[in-house]
Amino acid sequence: MEACIYSEPMLIPIELTQGRETWLDYPESAQALPDKVRVCTRLGGLFDVVRIVSGPFESWGDVHQQAADFANKWYDRGNDLSGSTR
Repeated sequence: MEACIYSEPMLIPIELTQGRETWLDYPESAQALPDKVRVCTRLGGLFDVVRIVSGPFESWGDVHQQAADFANKWYDRGNDLSGSTR
């Protein structure tokens, strides 16, 4: 079984996440658009995956919006960067 290598995490546009830093990454093997992305928070230099969001995605804007929608719900449930309450 081939190991999945993920791209460097990228910041979701802050205007979509109500000013809260949230990141996403996706398998490096993705061609044009990934079929799934991992939504992450960051504490220092470490990233914590809080959810995998699956496509299909229509564009990178759609990727960012769907990841941001989940991140906003996650934060609104009382989660923060100091520790998740998943």
